[in-house]
Amino acid sequence: MAGGTWTQQNKVRPGAYINTKSNVVAKSDSSRGRVLLATELNSGWGKTGAIELDSSSNFEFLTGLRSSDDKMKVLNEVFKGASTVVLVNNNAGNKASYSKTELPWDFTAKYAGNKGNSIVVNVVSEDNKNYTISTLFNNKLVDSQRVSASNLKTLSSNDVLDITLTRPDADLTKISGENAYTLTGGTTETVDMAELLGDAVQSETYEVATTAGYSTDNQIHELLVNMINEVRNQTGYKATAVVPYTGKEYNAEYVSVVYNGVVLSDGTELDNTLTAAGFAGLSSNIDYDQSLTYKSYPGAVETLPKMTNESIINALQKGYIVFSKRKNGQVVIEQDINNLVNDETKLDSLKKNRVIRILDYIENNTQQVFEDTFIGSVNNDDDGRALFKGNRQAFFKELSQKGLIDELADGDLTVEKGNDSDSMVVNFAVKPIDSIEKLYGTVTVSE
Repeated sequence: MAGGTWTQQNKVRPGAYINTKSNVVAKSDSSRGRVLLATELNSGWGKTGAIELDSSSNFEFLTGLRSSDDKMKVLNEVFKGASTVVLVNNNAGNKASYSKTELPWDFTAKYAGNKGNSIVVNVVSEDNKNYTISTLFNNKLVDSQRVSASNLKTLSSNDVLDITLTRPDADLTKISGENAYTLTGGTTETVDMAELLGDAVQSETYEVATTAGYSTDNQIHELLVNMINEVRNQTGYKATAVVPYTGKEYNAEYVSVVYNGVVLSDGTELDNTLTAAGFAGLSSNIDYDQSLTYKSYPGAVETLPKMTNESIINALQKGYIVFSKRKNGQVVIEQDINNLVNDETKLDSLKKNRVIRILDYIENNTQQVFEDTFIGSVNNDDDGRALFKGNRQAFFKELSQKGLIDELADGDLTVEKGNDSDSMVVNFAVKPIDSIEKLYGTVTVSE
């Protein structure tokens, strides 16, 4: 995918190159609800690289961890808002296996890691003609199949085990009763998370990326922010980052910095490395015409630590996401803002995440429509450019009707021929609509 920003009409790769400018006057729906998560699981199991998870996924078979395990807190939090999590897993090593001459099959763990050594294959002979083969992982039944000695190839692989028929002439009559075979040789190694994260940021689709779960002294948070900046500018794909507060100031509209944590109703304390996961999930799936300002943090009953009015104001002025407690007991997101604090070239409205989500959606959608429908397929003549303009006019009208932007005025959208025979220049001036967040009232008392 080629795209990004431009300063001169000198691009080589076909693609959509789109600049966002703040006129001081001055996305594809496929990413909705998707969070790219790089975190420390260290489970000794799972595919190396990106693993796609949703609420119906079998987390244990895919990650080696039960949802109740302490290391899964970060996933539990991100799923409070996200529909899909693209988990970057840095597990690697050797796969456990089992091979024996009396068996017609070789068994190999689906993934590398020492947790593959917990896989047990039970082979039960019923009558020397039919056999029941069961797979257990972490003492949990994964799969049970019945095969006949005359049709050994029907035994198939499952969620944790690859099965290969290597000795079809093996004499199964030598197996009687119940036999348990434990896989061995699985080892765990770790891959450089920075490299895996870089690949995922460039190749996956997502609304928000986060390094929630890593300690605040880990450099991966700053690395993620730099990667998101690069992908926004170099490829044109618009996504945002959510990181915990580490003392680093980014002064950028594409990153939200989570300052504090919360206490859940069961007493569980979540620091900002974990509430960053919750905020990322919520941010990925909020409707474009909504803001997370004053939205409740699911399950929270107190902030961690408790913050005074003065400390909350100070944190907001520095562009941090803060959780506060209302008088009715709700723990809420004080204001849905990003870390853009001081940039005279950008409008103050760009500090609001709702505004950024709308602008990113417009750019992602424009890029996708251009690449899917127009690039290489439509003539670069008056009719072709008018076709693209009509497409964008209909799109902006829909956004206006949904209350996302003000209606475009005459001249707010232009499509012109570029310098090269295969290029065109599109300019659109849009004004995103923000949510009401402040009320200034005056009460007049009369006699």
